[in-house]
Amino acid sequence: YNNSNEVAATNLKAQWTFEGNGTESKTSTAPESSNGVTFTATGIKGKAATFTNGYLKYPAIAALTATLNAYTVSAWVKISNNQTATPGSGTASTIFSYVR
Repeated sequence: YNNSNEVAATNLKAQWTFEGNGTESKTSTAPESSNGVTFTATGIKGKAATFTNGYLKYPAIAALTATLNAYTVSAWVKISNNQTATPGSGTASTIFSYVR
């Protein structure tokens, strides 16, 4: 694929490309709150978001709150500095959280 728009485009319910902002691109839903997020031009394919102990929180998106029997979440992520000085003793980073 050349970009994330090509991945199962006809079945896509929501998409976050992080091309300069956190707006979800299928519905133009902007985050209702955020913290510790910066947007840069240093992504492998296009731009990127950097989260430093940060998050993006969105209001309900109708396509995601409808009754879905199954769904797949896909992300291209680079995680760094996720461990403490003692290997194996770090905490996990939350990549995705979905509340129905």
